[in-house]
Formats: sequence, structure tokens, C-alpha cells
Amino acid sequence: PSSLPIFVGMAIYSFEGIGLALPIENSMERPDRFPFVWILAMVIVTVTYIVFGAFGYSCYGDEVPSIITMVLPDNAYSLLVKLGLSVALLFTYPIAMYPVFEIVEE
Repeated sequence: PSSLPIFVGMAIYSFEGIGLALPIENSMERPDRFPFVWILAMVIVTVTYIVFGAFGYSCYGDEVPSIITMVLPDNAYSLLVKLGLSVALLFTYPIAMYPVFEIVEE
């Protein structure tokens, strides 16, 4: 029960791209195919998270912290992973702001 809020927060963050649904649908050549594309994208994201979580659990067992990068060893590879995650997070801001810019332009 005490970890339920953490799970809900992580699940919401994982699927936070819902704000881009309408701009993506509007920019599609065939918007009638949007439900299929959206469901396919959600399935791919879900499977990716499940596989990553399963590998993390198989490597570290029950002692896995909420942030898996905390258990990575201190070497150049883990530094590159953490740097890559930081850069990926940095690039999510323009993507998340895209609908706002589109509304302002109109």
C-alpha cells in the first residue's frame, strides 16, 4: 500500500504523451487511422517498460530501488547512461510544448 502512490506516479509519467494526441492526429495524412496508431504506440511503450523492468528485476532481485540508475556501478558506462537519460529528458520539453506553440501560432 505504501508504494501504490509511487507506482501511480510512475505510470502516469510513463504515458504522459497524451497531450500530443490531438496535434499528432491533426498532422496525420490519414487521421482515421489514428486509433490504430495510438494503440500500437501504447502497446510498444508498455512492452518496452515491462521488458526493461523484468531485466532490472532479474539482475538485481527484490532490492531494486525505484530509480534503477541508482544501482548502476560507478564507471564510464553508467555515466553515459545517466547522461543519455538527462539529454532525453531535456528533449522532452520541446515536444511537450509543441501543442502550446501550435495554439499560440493560430
